Amino acid sequence: MRKLWHRSKFHLSALMLFLPAFYFAQQHGAFSTATAVGAMPATAPAAVALGPWRVAVSAMPGLPEPGADGALRRFILVKIVEGDVDTIRGSFLRIGKPRNIRTLGALAYGNPHFAMAQVPVPEGLTGKEELWLTIEGWDGTLHQTSWPLAAVTGQGADQETKEGNR
Repeated sequence: MRKLWHRSKFHLSALMLFLPAFYFAQQHGAFSTATAVGAMPATAPAAVALGPWRVAVSAMPGLPEPGADGALRRFILVKIVEGDVDTIRGSFLRIGKPRNIRTLGALAYGNPHFAMAQVPVPEGLTGKEELWLTIEGWDGTLHQTSWPLAAVTGQGADQETKEGNR
């Protein structure tokens, strides 16, 4: 019996380390979200041509969440449907047209094919705002396009200014 215990205690200790990780991932929905497999939500607007790429955007479901600075932020997903992602230097998202190159917006991060950005939601939305996407190539060229904010989020301006809770 003692010999069996010494042989199997390594495997049992490894099992005890991994069981909480699987439980945590299952409780927090890591295996059930659409973003885990790279699929866009059904309410996403159609992909549009933007320079040499085809791009689709969609908002994460739910209300905007407060950021570290207290401002409301909305998680926006950016998916490069077609084109060479190696030629993209950065993707920037902003509600409202960027005034100049220094105000391009929130930088998208993550997988180059399927990135995410935390876009600040301005106060006093009227319902006519647009979500602007700017993609900068490694050659320095900027490509811009926009979508109506209501089409991307699936909500009206009154819902965008409410704070969500987790």
